Amino acid sequence: MVHVAAMTNSQTTDAAESGTKRLVAYLEEWAETQSSFAERAGLDRHTLNHIVKGRRQPTLAQAFGIEKATGGVVPAAVWIAENAGE
Repeated sequence: MVHVAAMTNSQTTDAAESGTKRLVAYLEEWAETQSSFAERAGLDRHTLNHIVKGRRQPTLAQAFGIEKATGGVVPAAVWIAENAGE
């Protein structure tokens, strides 16, 4: 579990980047299109594209959808610290 209160701003940025990197690596490893993955994760493909490009962070619900669709390879916890301030 990520302990949000103990993380610095640079750590939350690192966590978000880690989530994005893990997601991109997953898509590349499985040669899955963003459209196909978005559908499996319950996301709009434009939303997924923005997450992949680092333009936005997923909501908690979206992060859990990504976790489920990747079988836990990209855990929601990598984004929880970033979303805790919202």
